[in-house]
Amino acid sequence: MNDQKISVPVAKTKEYTEEVNGVILSDPYRWLQDKESPAVRSYIDEENAYAEAVMSETGSLRQDIFEEIKARLDENETSAPVKDRGWLYYHRYEEGKSYPIYCRKKSADAEEEVILDQNELAEGEDFCSISQMRISPDGSKMLYGADFAGDEYFEIISVDLNTGEEYGEIIGKTTGDFEWDADGKGFFYTVPDDTRRPYSLFYHREGTDPERDVRLYSEEDCEYGLYIARAKSGKYLFVILGANDSSHSGIIPLGDPEADIRFLSYKRKGIDTTVYHACGRFFMRTNEDAENFKIMYAEDNEAIEWKELIAHNENILIDDFEPFDSFAALKIRENGELKARVFTYDFEFDSVIDIPAKYGSLDFTGNKSSDAGFLRFSCQSNINPPAVYEWDFGTKSLSKTWEKKVNGYDPSLYSCERIFAPSHDGKQIPMTIVYRKDAFKKGESPCFLMGYGAYGYSYDPSFSSAWISMLDRGFLCATAHIRGGEEMGRKWYLDGKLLNKKNTFLDFISCAEYVKKSGLAGKTAVYGRSAGGLLIGAVYTMRPDAFDMAAAEVPFVDALNTMLDESLPLTVGEFNEWGNPRDPKYFEYIRSYSPYDNIKATEYPPLYMYSALNDTRVMYWEPLKFMAKLRKTRTDSNVSILSLAKTCGHFGASGRYDGIMEKAQLFAFVISTIGRK
Repeated sequence: MNDQKISVPVAKTKEYTEEVNGVILSDPYRWLQDKESPAVRSYIDEENAYAEAVMSETGSLRQDIFEEIKARLDENETSAPVKDRGWLYYHRYEEGKSYPIYCRKKSADAEEEVILDQNELAEGEDFCSISQMRISPDGSKMLYGADFAGDEYFEIISVDLNTGEEYGEIIGKTTGDFEWDADGKGFFYTVPDDTRRPYSLFYHREGTDPERDVRLYSEEDCEYGLYIARAKSGKYLFVILGANDSSHSGIIPLGDPEADIRFLSYKRKGIDTTVYHACGRFFMRTNEDAENFKIMYAEDNEAIEWKELIAHNENILIDDFEPFDSFAALKIRENGELKARVFTYDFEFDSVIDIPAKYGSLDFTGNKSSDAGFLRFSCQSNINPPAVYEWDFGTKSLSKTWEKKVNGYDPSLYSCERIFAPSHDGKQIPMTIVYRKDAFKKGESPCFLMGYGAYGYSYDPSFSSAWISMLDRGFLCATAHIRGGEEMGRKWYLDGKLLNKKNTFLDFISCAEYVKKSGLAGKTAVYGRSAGGLLIGAVYTMRPDAFDMAAAEVPFVDALNTMLDESLPLTVGEFNEWGNPRDPKYFEYIRSYSPYDNIKATEYPPLYMYSALNDTRVMYWEPLKFMAKLRKTRTDSNVSILSLAKTCGHFGASGRYDGIMEKAQLFAFVISTIGRK
């Protein structure tokens, strides 16, 4: 495909300049940031029409892939049930319906009770997302948060589970974060400020006017967001104040909801703490004097005296902690591999569990009560579908309790491996690769290389039934565990942020080059989403010769302008990740890699972009401006398209079939560009 076959959208330019740190910045496409402008809406329509015209050239490929992915789906799937206060909670799907149906039972053999059918809720809506659901302590009532635009403003809706009817007033424009008090007669919730930062905590007593709700706390430091969580013991509400590089926590007794917050840790730049409560103790995961984290504990009394439970280990990252009344568990990373460690508080028993899926992911999930006698976790890999396991404390044994069904899938046909690519400074960058044994041809097959590399988020391998359409066509799918994540420990993250950010991009370029130079694969497509979209935009403008095509979804590609605008969501809170460009040293550094600012007159490979009009995390105009400038500047005719959804937000379509079609379109573009149909 190339741009010469179909009329390409051309955006007009309008002069706009701004002086920052003595430098005149020119932004001729700034006018595209006026979302309500008819001219902007018209240009978006042109982009979408062009994208659709290009995709129509692939013939039936997009629909074929959609049907392939859908055929692997268990359309009547039921999730793993979660035990909570005498009930089993789960959700299930029905064939042909886009949304889950949320249910509960008293036991596995008991009659099902539907507590929310999201299909009914979404009727007549273009978008419908549920933030969370919370059941009252006595099980008679439910709260859920609903977003009908994709802008992440959630309404809190109350339901009487005895009648199935909504009751009370809907509380609008919240963050979707809420928790019941101890007696179920009121609840806590948080609201965002004008930049959508969660900043104020309120308490609502049922039967009262929400306009008179009590404001319990407001966080005025714009680098911190306010989040809440119910302690597993059921005794406290945790109030968590978190920034990108630090967090601290306080407590409110759930039985005294209007009490003052008692802080158990304090705000210190670079110090990240998470607090837990079980067995009459507080626990803390902290990186104070412990780069890879340690675990502290203190008795639940007025005089908090922290003592060490698990010491820091420079070779092992403590990724998560799960305390129970009789034992505790750690999620740990060693040499890039995940394991679970379970132990009693006196260490009479202390054992490491190797996760069943090698080179996979591990998440503690569904551990609702501190008095449970088992640890529950989910596990998956590139070739192992998601499964839920329970480690029984009494028998010291591990059992699988649920596994996702994938129609027509045989894992023995595929191989998953870990390889390493040398980066620019000698660091060995882990890559997880997966391929179909009888379809992949070393040195010839194309590669689909993914990366993220930001916020300390570890881009662990996961299963995707959609990838099978790529793998079965001979693709090698690879995940680059580049710096900026925490796959190799906390230092891996610190070496990929602020003034070390370019390590992230150079690591990824090294991985892309290694795939070819080592003779592993042929043509390479690179992919990233959100901050991973910044990764793709940066390497696309830095080294367009290092790969054969690129794909970026909701991409953060106008980094400098966004970080200069403190009125935008996330900007101030992300100064600790990227730096504040009002400071000359960060200004010059961000400017040197910001994709929009580094488009130059040269040849670029084909590019696929996806964005959403109601995205409040990465504004729609970032890829819109990038694409306009790219088309104006580039010296080749390689095809580049932007598909901009008008009825959803950062996380894409809310319905499962629309989500499958989004994947099918991306893969159809990739396959038609560098692969075999």
